[in-house]
Amino acid sequence: MRLIDCLRGDDDLSSFGTVLRFAALVYESADEGEANAPFIPNAFDGDIVFPADRAAADAAFDAWVITLREAEEQFLEEGDEGGFVALIESPKGLMILAGSNIGAYPNPDIDDLLPGAPRELGMPHVRWKRILADMFGE
Repeated sequence: MRLIDCLRGDDDLSSFGTVLRFAALVYESADEGEANAPFIPNAFDGDIVFPADRAAADAAFDAWVITLREAEEQFLEEGDEGGFVALIESPKGLMILAGSNIGAYPNPDIDDLLPGAPRELGMPHVRWKRILADMFGE
């Protein structure tokens, strides 16, 4: 697998806001796996956290990239799972969005990294309207 740092042509996270940073583990060949599904709303499950500031957001993003890389064996065993993490400037502020097209992969210690930050872990079928409803009651 290889780690990429930009969205692919079919990936579209724009409904969440402006992507500031992005990382994803993708398969290099069909021998490794065949997760071709783009990262788009409603097509992945994931974790959402709203850091208080950019420094905290960058530290959390970097920690999430480490856990993403550590999930490579999980993805290779599944053969059809891909994962990503994005730092997004959303209408509700900075947001870490980490997802996988099948289930989830482990997250870093959020209580240590972002104590008290609003979060929703393990949200199925992530989309902006669901974040607004589940996290903000809107």
